[in-house]
Amino acid sequence: MRNPKNPLRKLSKLQLLELLAEQEKELQKLRSELAQKEEELKARALILEESGSIAEAAIRINGVFEAAQAAAEQYLYSLHYKLKKSDVNDEVLQSVIDEVKQHEHE
Repeated sequence: MRNPKNPLRKLSKLQLLELLAEQEKELQKLRSELAQKEEELKARALILEESGSIAEAAIRINGVFEAAQAAAEQYLYSLHYKLKKSDVNDEVLQSVIDEVKQHEHE
């Protein structure tokens, strides 16, 4: 069954070929745009992946700093405890603690 209302049926072969050529140009343009958008998407995905890696590295570094801080606090506590057990007076004890804390901030 042919559709008599189809407007393409009224076109000549030359007009149909011209229409086909226009459609081919449009298709090529759209394929080019699609390829460009896919490249942009890949670039964004790479940026997001790298951002995730940077964030993960920052979290790991923070963990190292937290462990170092905990170790320093444990050292101070241990030092304080040992000095309290010894015959060292409070003034000497405070001097040692202050010196350790000063080096901690460097």
